[in-house]
Amino acid sequence: ELVSKMRDMQMDKTELGCLRAIILFNPDAKGLSNSSEVELLRERVYASLEAYCKHKYPDQQGRFAKLLLRLPALRSIGLKCLEHLFFFKLIGDTPIDTFLMEMLEAPHQLT
Repeated sequence: ELVSKMRDMQMDKTELGCLRAIILFNPDAKGLSNSSEVELLRERVYASLEAYCKHKYPDQQGRFAKLLLRLPALRSIGLKCLEHLFFFKLIGDTPIDTFLMEMLEAPHQLT
């Protein structure tokens, strides 16, 4: 059902990458030494995703909210499945840290 909804929305790789980053940047995760920094990173991803949706899909005003509604279901999927779902076909051999840093460093470069 989740994959079907994602296909129906025609999520692109930027949106999928942002959702994955939101899940990864969990300020409530145990053992974090600086949860406030993780929270700031997550907030930057939220802001970048919102700006991206407004720019790329101006006629779909509720798109950002619909994407966020997919988060609870995505969080419930195992990590291995998430890795395959989000990154195997999206970024290929690009390391995840490189992908995330490029996305976070250039939120103004919307494509």
